[in-house]
Amino acid sequence: MQDVSAIPPLWISETDGHGYQVNREVIDAAHRIWARVLQHLRNQGQDVAPAAEILESACHCVSRAIRRSRRRNHIRSMDTYLFWAFIRRYKRRLARENRIEYVESIEALTDRKLDTDQNWVATLENEIQFKELMSFLDPRTRQMLIRRIAGDSWSDIGYSFRIGAHNAEVQFANGIKKARGRLFGQGSHGIERG
Repeated sequence: MQDVSAIPPLWISETDGHGYQVNREVIDAAHRIWARVLQHLRNQGQDVAPAAEILESACHCVSRAIRRSRRRNHIRSMDTYLFWAFIRRYKRRLARENRIEYVESIEALTDRKLDTDQNWVATLENEIQFKELMSFLDPRTRQMLIRRIAGDSWSDIGYSFRIGAHNAEVQFANGIKKARGRLFGQGSHGIERG
């Protein structure tokens, strides 16, 4: 019988997805907390399979935060900081996966959908309106919306566009405002055209 409490090896890439060096202190902390991470997930009854991948992602994120920080040594306990960064990422991933619904077949899905959703016409109209709104969005705002629906934070979105989290929110709000203007036939000043 296999020992489920055994600690599998951990490997953390020394460069992140953008080619930046991952801080050595962060990698060392990951190795120190690896057993704690696995034990925490097992105590919570959670799947440990994605733990290494999520911890590596947390390492890259923490390393990026250190690189961007103007204050050196702003993290008092690297182990604790990294552990909670892992927990946040794990919970975010779990929340995304819980939104996915598995069904045995297309027929079962459509049968159940018709049974439970008596107002399928309204649902269809909402989907059509959403697709119409998407067609009025500029590509950048559309990509931001898709990422927000997927559960990405403004910080993650901002990082991918090389802007701050608040700036990403502002640009998104402005993009939505422009799309509404185009959708409802308003000019750039919000005055309806006749």
